[in-house]
Amino acid sequence: MPGTGPHVRGYVEEGTTTTPYDLLASNGVSRHDLAIAALRHLPGRATITGDLAAAHAHHRDRLREEIRLTGTDPAEITEWKWQR
Repeated sequence: MPGTGPHVRGYVEEGTTTTPYDLLASNGVSRHDLAIAALRHLPGRATITGDLAAAHAHHRDRLREEIRLTGTDPAEITEWKWQR
């Protein structure tokens, strides 16, 4: 059942990591993973939140594929800033 898993995350050793973002994603604490976890805890509108969670998962996976090809975090990760 969604939302019943752990709410606190930590480091999980799984071998070599390539970039800071890849390390975060490997441990389920990237900005995309945190957004997915938050969406899964929202009540109601499961279709909308499920679609958003799937979009974040797809984006995370696409970024990780790019990282494996280039060996670096893309600009959208390294140059990201909080918007005011």
